[in-house]
Amino acid sequence: MDQPVHRHRQDRAQQQHRDDDRDTLPTPGELSEELLARAVVDALKQGASWAQIGAHLGVPDPCARHGGCSDLQWQDAIVEYENVRAARIHPTESTVPPTGES
Repeated sequence: MDQPVHRHRQDRAQQQHRDDDRDTLPTPGELSEELLARAVVDALKQGASWAQIGAHLGVPDPCARHGGCSDLQWQDAIVEYENVRAARIHPTESTVPPTGES
């Protein structure tokens, strides 16, 4: 029931190809940023406001207390919200607390 030698070589070649792809594929954070950017552009093209985009993403209304947010205030709130979310989902080494090495 041994597999032929050429089958092992083929498996190794496929694994190497997958490893090579891993080096060129975007990180999950980069991919989600790209998808978010495309979704925002598409929403704007369809006539959505920044407030609608923010609400769809779950961004808290930055002007809930005093009302009447500008597009810039919504844009800033969306960026801040997404940065916090990205840091929580994909922490970088700089945001991970030290392990206690001296």
